[in-house]
Order: sequence, then C-alpha cells, then structure tokens
Amino acid sequence: MTGTEEVTNESGLVDSILSPNAYALTILLAMNRMGKHIYEGTVTPKDVAKRRKANKKARAQRKVNRHN
Repeated sequence: MTGTEEVTNESGLVDSILSPNAYALTILLAMNRMGKHIYEGTVTPKDVAKRRKANKKARAQRKVNRHN
C-alpha cells in the first residue's frame, strides 16, 4: 500500500481509503483491457455515503414490506 487517506462521512464515521499499489493497478489495467467493467473510483466519498444511507433505508423498507 502506498498510502492511506481518512475521510469523514455524513454520519461522522471515519472511512479509510487505501491508495492502490502497483500490483492492484496492474490487475485493474488488465481487467480493463479485457473489457471487464470495473469501478474506476470516480464517485466522491460524500456521494458514496449518501448512496449507502439511501440503500440502507430502502433495505429496511423492503424488509417491512415483506412482512405485510
């Protein structure tokens, strides 16, 4: 690992973001060349936290709906 960055999400929790090392970058490059769809890390940590919050709420609502 080449480095770690800490980001505080909306709920005040700290997420660690690891920088990719040479091996990880090589694997990602190879998968990209093979036409595999991979996550490019283009979403900001703030958006990730927002989506996780929305997904958590949606899962809870589906759970409620299943029991009716």
